[in-house]
Amino acid sequence: MSRIDEIPVFYEKLYGEHARAPFGSAAPYPHLIIDGLFDDKDLDTIRKEFPSDADSVWKRNHHSHSRKQALEDKSLMGPVSQAYFAAVASPAFVQALERITGIPGLVPDPYLAGGGYHLTLPGGYLDVHADFPTHPQLPLRRRLNLITYIGRDWEQGDGGVFEMWAKDGSEAARRIEPVFNRSPIFLVSAEGYHGHPVPLRRHRRPSLAVFYYTRDTSTDARPSQPATDYLEHRPA
Repeated sequence: MSRIDEIPVFYEKLYGEHARAPFGSAAPYPHLIIDGLFDDKDLDTIRKEFPSDADSVWKRNHHSHSRKQALEDKSLMGPVSQAYFAAVASPAFVQALERITGIPGLVPDPYLAGGGYHLTLPGGYLDVHADFPTHPQLPLRRRLNLITYIGRDWEQGDGGVFEMWAKDGSEAARRIEPVFNRSPIFLVSAEGYHGHPVPLRRHRRPSLAVFYYTRDTSTDARPSQPATDYLEHRPA
């Protein structure tokens, strides 16, 4: 069953946070952290729409730099999940992002490549990295990443904290707790290092992820970065 309408977005939260701490002035690279951008009830419903942890629909990204799972196919998602992804791909939302970031011509990804449902289970992690610079299927340059955390159980000491690292990859410059209805929006670049390298100690860490592109095929990524660029900084 598909749902063609969108869930509400509280744009006053987006613009209010940008007025308080402008996107372009944030360190270590441009970003916003918005709490309450979406309706709590919608996000609670989306969490319930997630497949069971062991369901075969999950793509398991289990390798030396990652232990998490993801689902990109919107046709396998529930109706409220589809409404979320419709809302963050809508002209109104994209125009709001263009306004706060100063990046014209943003294009939401219809394929949710690398996005969609994300789920980290206890013991899971994602090493510090810079995102892949171009779309895997389309001639588009990757510019922004939006994450929305939808887990209710996370507590201090649980691990899985989102880290934004210094541009030289030397240290974590900001740590963001993955609490319910918190949405980081950040610039994608060859120096935009981030991840959640401290393994999750307990509970599940579900989230939603979307990337935005421009039709400029040039990139500011180093020639040596054809794909995701991982650092070797995950704690033991």
